[in-house]
Amino acid sequence: MDRRVWVRVRPQVARAVANARHVLLDFDGVCFAMPELCRPRAVLDAMRPQPRHRIGIPAYSVAHVLAHLAVHQPELADAAESVASIAELDAAITAPMTRGLPEALGACADGGRRVWAVGEFDEDAMRAGLRAHGVGHRVAVVAGRQGLDADTFGTVDVAARAARLLGVDPALCLLVSGQWGVLRAARESGMALLGVVCGHDNRKWLSDGVPVVANLERLAHALSAGGEHG
Repeated sequence: MDRRVWVRVRPQVARAVANARHVLLDFDGVCFAMPELCRPRAVLDAMRPQPRHRIGIPAYSVAHVLAHLAVHQPELADAAESVASIAELDAAITAPMTRGLPEALGACADGGRRVWAVGEFDEDAMRAGLRAHGVGHRVAVVAGRQGLDADTFGTVDVAARAARLLGVDPALCLLVSGQWGVLRAARESGMALLGVVCGHDNRKWLSDGVPVVANLERLAHALSAGGEHG
């Protein structure tokens, strides 16, 4: 007997997933609850004994730190990227997996959709985190920061670059994120967008022109209801 519970999928969510053959999951939040140690001040503090007064950066993310240093203080950029990568590796391996991720991955597999993990973290750290949590084999593409390549400093830039290199039409991609800034930056990307409440921004912020699901279990239901894609 089929014991699956039927859950209503709102029309705007159904439209967002309808053409998705590639489901791009934001590594930070949608996949794992990445901790604060991967934030700018932690990177700068860990760079001692470099004099702190030499690094005055109006930064909102590690990507801002690296972008600023690459241009203005290149002699420090490699050290900062190395520190960030080490911190991100430890975080990716130990961060809690977001509830409902296995169900979302299963729904993608059942529907013939390819899963990508995308983010502005070190790509090797992301891959190691997925393996450590036992879900690496269910993710077809891992796209993250690659050293000091400026095209990989932001989650949306990473996603767009990966689609371009793989020859994938953005119209066939669904970008899922719990961060309003990521969804806003992706508005002109050509990808379908879907917000998910997963510990970052609340539903009110995420729903600014973007359909939102309450959690990853609801995302799994929406993907299952969307049918198969070969």
